[in-house]
Formats: sequence, C-alpha cells, structure tokens
Amino acid sequence: MFIRSLNSEKIKIQWYFLFLLIICETLINSFISFIALGQNFSLNWKNYYTYSANFHSMFFFPLLAGLFTTLLYRYEHNNSNWKNILTASIPKHYIYLSKMIWVFLFLIMTQLFFFLSYSVVGQLLGVEGTLPLLSIFKSLGGGIIAIIPLLALQSWISIYTKNFGASLVIVLGLIIPNLLLTGMRSNLGSWFPSTIPFYTMMPQGTQFSPRVDFLSLYIIIAITSIVYILSGTISFRKREW
Repeated sequence: MFIRSLNSEKIKIQWYFLFLLIICETLINSFISFIALGQNFSLNWKNYYTYSANFHSMFFFPLLAGLFTTLLYRYEHNNSNWKNILTASIPKHYIYLSKMIWVFLFLIMTQLFFFLSYSVVGQLLGVEGTLPLLSIFKSLGGGIIAIIPLLALQSWISIYTKNFGASLVIVLGLIIPNLLLTGMRSNLGSWFPSTIPFYTMMPQGTQFSPRVDFLSLYIIIAITSIVYILSGTISFRKREW
C-alpha cells in the first residue's frame, strides 16, 4: 500500500519544472563560484570546491528543499483535493511520508547535478591536481543527511500553508538568517535546520570553514529530524481537511 502511495505522488509531480529548478541552480551556482574563484585565488580543486559548496550549501540547496516541498503540496492545496485523497484506503501517514520521500529523492538528484557541474566546469577551467573524490562524496553525503531536518520542518509547515507566496516567504525566512547563523559554532547554529548543510558540506581548513563539532552536529540532526518528522506526521493525521 505504501508503494501505491508513492506511485500516486509520482503521477502528480511536475517533473519538467523540478528538473528546470535543479538545472537553474546548477548553472547559477557554477557561475557565482567561478566569479568568486577568479579573484586571484589559485585554481585547484580544493579552492574551487570551497567556493562551489559555499553558495550551494548555504543558500541554494536549502532553498530547493523548501521549493520542492511547497510544489508537491501545491497540487492538493490548489485543487482542494485533500478530501478525495484522504478518503481513499491509503493511511494518511503514508501520503505524508510519500511526499517527503519524493522531495528527498529530488534533493539527492540536486547533489548529483552539483557534483557533475563541479567536475565538468573544473575540467573546462583546467583546474590543477587530482579530483578529490573521497572528500567530495563525503561532503555530498553529509549534505544529503543534513537536509533531512529542514525537509521535515518544511513538510510540516506545508500542511498549513495553502498560498504559494506565503510558502515562499517562509522558505526565504528560514534561509536568509544563514548569513549570520553559519558564523556560529555548529552546536548552536545547527539547531536552526537550514544551516546544517553548510556545516556538513564545507571543507575544513579554509578561510570559509565553519566551526564544527561533528559529534554534537549529528546528534542535533538526529534529534531534530525525529522531532519534525513525528510532529508533522501527527499533525497531518489529526488535521481536519
């Protein structure tokens, strides 16, 4: 029955639009990181990755998490279709978790596109040295884990926000404070879920490196993920549609 719920959500996804968002993010981030790198920094893979991951993890990746979630809820909100869906035999929590899983899969795709753009553009620019695959995959995997609390929180919020403009304001409201919060130590700043991808993806030992305590960071990720997922699931099941 859960597979049936996943397939039902799959039909409603605006695939072309979500992939367009991923491609736009990839191109914009590549351009910004290239411009930043071109200002007298040595052209090596570590420097290039630092600048690429900086913009991507602090702003674009969390932004897409919010946009993807909002778009997957928009179909039901716009068409007043909740009652039709929830009167079906599929349990409510299956529907809620199915939406989260699809958003999570699109965020994994976003990370893959980010890696492809980083490696391809780096080759075109003639970046020196060997591509540090192990550290990059560790960073990308950390970003995928780190996005879960924000995804869960945004899913919980999306239950109640029917207006796309209001949803967008909330998304931006969760991300803009990153400019200040990411300067804090991770054991404080990571309680704000949109900052966590920055803490996990940015390499250490550079001028932009955040101050990270990885043990406390992953404990916070686990705690906030569980709290937001359970709270959102319970809210979805109890809400009168």
